[in-house]
Amino acid sequence: MSAMSPRTDQDVLETWQILDVLSALVEKSLVVYEEDANGAGRYRLLETVRQYGNDRRLESGESTTLRDQHRAWCLELTESAGPHLHTGDQIAWLDRLDTEHDNLRAALEGARAAPGEDETLLGLAGALSWFWHLRSHLAEGRGWLEEALARMAGMAGTTPARARALQGAGQIAFYQHDYVAAQERLAACAAAYQTLGDRRGYAFALIYLASATAFCGDLSRSRALLQESVARWREENDPWGLGMALWMLGCSIVNGRAEMDEDAAALPLLNESAVLLRKTGDRWALAAPLHYLGVIAERRGDHGQARRLAEEGLALSRAVGDKWRIGMCLNELGRMALAEGEGGWADALLAESETLWRNLGNQDRLAWTLLHRGHAARQENDPTAARACYTAALTLLLDVGIDARLAETLDALADLAAEVNESDETARLRGAARALHGPTPGDGDEGVLLPEAMMMTRDEAMAVTLSLADAGEDR
Repeated sequence: MSAMSPRTDQDVLETWQILDVLSALVEKSLVVYEEDANGAGRYRLLETVRQYGNDRRLESGESTTLRDQHRAWCLELTESAGPHLHTGDQIAWLDRLDTEHDNLRAALEGARAAPGEDETLLGLAGALSWFWHLRSHLAEGRGWLEEALARMAGMAGTTPARARALQGAGQIAFYQHDYVAAQERLAACAAAYQTLGDRRGYAFALIYLASATAFCGDLSRSRALLQESVARWREENDPWGLGMALWMLGCSIVNGRAEMDEDAAALPLLNESAVLLRKTGDRWALAAPLHYLGVIAERRGDHGQARRLAEEGLALSRAVGDKWRIGMCLNELGRMALAEGEGGWADALLAESETLWRNLGNQDRLAWTLLHRGHAARQENDPTAARACYTAALTLLLDVGIDARLAETLDALADLAAEVNESDETARLRGAARALHGPTPGDGDEGVLLPEAMMMTRDEAMAVTLSLADAGEDR
């Protein structure tokens, strides 16, 4: 058939004919057949053939129709995948979306370029938000979601697609540690779901809204939002939603506890969460309460149980492919190894997580990892490597702007100076740490803290920090 001739019903293949045609094209080396690790087959065109076919498509005048059909297929795929992403079928569906990711990108590009397709773009981006999150396409996913939301900023009222896109944008912003933006998007998401009367959507929006609110400093409101979410999910009798809400409530207690007794309040919440999420088959979600159960176990001195829980969380996260959570699990295991004096093993774990944080562009977690790699180097009697790690962490923390973490790193450098009897440098660093975040653990050392250091201003402390960062070794 000529590429320019009109299509007829005779041009449409029956389903049973497709495999024969594909097999013939493979034999002629026009199409390539490949199998993935699970044995699933897939056909693809050679690039030259694909480009030739695309040129003929443009000449045929059917480009718009075919593009619309392709976008509709992609939207149907993502909508079909959604219910499976929190079940035992999670990995198979994530793998399928990964396989089709280039197709999905093409559909997004097509919706961006086509007039009047902003709503399609919003729907497709929102449907992909969990995939982008779980498979660590955080920057790409948030970029598409924010663009789609901006294009629909002037729309009247709200729609389920907009609410879902707000949820995705806010959730990814949270995992990028952009808590102010996360809070803004998730508050708008919760309001949208309330307007729509979507009880489950609203209850889920509260979970991450509460977490972003806590990181923005309002702990009491965060706790109230989580308690509301737990109550709503109990009413819905939804194991996955309840498990997620219980995890985050338990997490908030563990992270914000004022007394050890609060761990006792978190424990039943996290245990119930783990039981519920294990039953759903959602590996990604299950890893979360296991992490905090491990934190409690370690605080109570059960280091073997803490490590077992952390290792299970790491295995679950690796299976899903969530680099953010893999990095968190590696950091936790590395910290445990340090506490047990296993500096070499700690460094191996932290080196892997350092690579992940660099790839994700997460400066906050990267700085934490470098700080602890410095501790590992000190355990292994390598002060040069330790200093390089500490100064690299300082450089990152200057951009992140967390005084407490800067002080912790300065104090680590002071410890390093003290180990080689550099008393003046030790005093200077202790003073800078104190100026940034109050008294440091070294303040009581005999003859360490000089009067001049004790009176150091914050500006002077920052000058010390900048000079150290400028002199640090490149990594």
